[in-house]
Amino acid sequence: MNHNEEVRNEFQNYLKDNGVKMGFVASEIGIPLNSLSKWRNSYFDFRIDKLIMIKKYLKEKAK
Repeated sequence: MNHNEEVRNEFQNYLKDNGVKMGFVASEIGIPLNSLSKWRNSYFDFRIDKLIMIKKYLKEKAK
């Protein structure tokens, strides 16, 4: 599993488990909703800097 798949799975589980809307997360992270949606649906992979932003958000919310 590559980094994008790992973070993508964690992100999808977070949305499902917490009932959070992707648009809200996009605005919190600072990534355009359209880009986040395409990434979530595996149309493309993010560079490591965007993955770190998503991972930090998920880690922060897990507290």
